[in-house]
Amino acid sequence: MKELDLLNRMKMDNNLACMVLTKNRHLLYQTYSAFANAKGGMIVLGVKKYKKGFQIKEIENPQLIKEEILKNLNNEKEVSCNLLQKENIYEMKLLEKTIIIIEVPRAKRHQKPIYLKNNPYLHTYIRKDFRNKVCTQDEVNAMIRENYPYDYDHRILEDYDEKDIDFKALHDYMQQYKRRQEFSICDEKDFLLNIGAYAIDKKYQKEGLTVAGALMFGKTSVFNHVSHYTQLIVSHSYKRKRLENTKMEKNLYNYIRYINTQIMQECPLFNEKQSFLQREYQLTIMNAIINAIIHTDYLQGGTILMEKMDSYLRFTNPGELIYSVKECLNQHLSIPKNSILCQMFYYIDLAKGTGEGLSQIFSIRSKQVFQTIELIEDTNLRQVSLYLKLKNQFNDLERLHNAFEELTPSQRTIYSMILRYPRITISQMAEILNLHYMTIKSVVKSLYRKGLIVEDKSGYLAYESIFHNKNL
Repeated sequence: MKELDLLNRMKMDNNLACMVLTKNRHLLYQTYSAFANAKGGMIVLGVKKYKKGFQIKEIENPQLIKEEILKNLNNEKEVSCNLLQKENIYEMKLLEKTIIIIEVPRAKRHQKPIYLKNNPYLHTYIRKDFRNKVCTQDEVNAMIRENYPYDYDHRILEDYDEKDIDFKALHDYMQQYKRRQEFSICDEKDFLLNIGAYAIDKKYQKEGLTVAGALMFGKTSVFNHVSHYTQLIVSHSYKRKRLENTKMEKNLYNYIRYINTQIMQECPLFNEKQSFLQREYQLTIMNAIINAIIHTDYLQGGTILMEKMDSYLRFTNPGELIYSVKECLNQHLSIPKNSILCQMFYYIDLAKGTGEGLSQIFSIRSKQVFQTIELIEDTNLRQVSLYLKLKNQFNDLERLHNAFEELTPSQRTIYSMILRYPRITISQMAEILNLHYMTIKSVVKSLYRKGLIVEDKSGYLAYESIFHNKNL
């Protein structure tokens, strides 16, 4: 690493910690634990940081210090797991003084939590707001759960059976299933057994809805209990709506149905030649919300959110990524935390194979509709967000579509005619509609003021046509 790069990072980087070596090394190993349990980070030994600068205290015998650190990290009584290789800890010169750099990688899911002194519930740390903070019991449990990503939604809920199902949602799902699978008519319980929503454990003599079945089809009270009151929210142009505030029961299948009916229909305007873009827009949105649902940590609780604004869409779910953002994007590594839910969506063609959902979202075709697609993990809030930013031309088209909804009947008639017949003149419209020239001119002026049409040398041109027909 170059000196200038290090100096720039030292100014404001939550993933970098400066410290001076003392006889008590506890702060060093606390910081190691905090970085390993978050996104990884860098420890700079030999630098003391102040509000308005820093002081360098040169390290003597750096080789001995490095050997001591590696020895302690390999001691399970001190630290639960050593993530460092020799190349992760090295010396460098900063303003002609020797310091030590320790690059702490992010721990893999099977290595978490990284803790000290053989006690995960007292000595597990995480990096938050430039400080090392002791993890709560719930945070430690969440890390332990990452070792068993397929566990929770398989569990049998003995207190819940088919009577706790929202049958309206189930029957709609069955109809979707019939269209795509070889399916013989059976009763609801047998169907729930077939898709993993209900289970019978003969060994322990218990049966009931699985967690996946309760999340997918349960009534509102059942969903709230099983999901630890996870909120299902759709936000559209600053207006937020919780699913329980609609006439539907609160469950994941109804959440998907609500998004499909309320949001998917309001996609940007595309002409017939661009119909594949409309399909890609809708497919990407559905993949994004399914991805959020199957990767949610329902034991943590929180909010599954789809937010649709004029220029972007955001999908947020509780829980952390099992793999790093880089691994998810570059290698398409992805393991759903809720494999039965993933299977249920797969049966009705709403989920791909492991890792294929992200691959579809970040595909070249998606990038024809979205300007940027970004996956962000917030280890402080323990949530993941996916941002889809629309290209500018589609933002403008959606704005025009919203403006069209506010037009008067006469304005809609004139606007539709200009859209259908580019460069049509006022005289031609007056003749076709059998209306006075000045009447048409007044309406045309109002459309021009709204920005829906532009004036051309040979007539008027609907603004949408500029995007749909580049040769006009």
